[in-house]
Amino acid sequence: MKITSKALLVDIVLFLVDKKLLFAQNSEYSLFAYTAISSSIATDCGFLIFLMPFLWSHSVK
Repeated sequence: MKITSKALLVDIVLFLVDKKLLFAQNSEYSLFAYTAISSSIATDCGFLIFLMPFLWSHSVK
């Protein structure tokens, strides 16, 4: 199933909403969120994947 750009936008909005949780000390949640977000946007916007390791590195301080 191809991810539509509307679904991609929803994923990005959900990422921003969950940002506090993603950047929290809970690394188990951070890993889950990183995996879910990166796999969902990989189909349409591969360039965003290059941003994810940067965000991930900040979420596991």
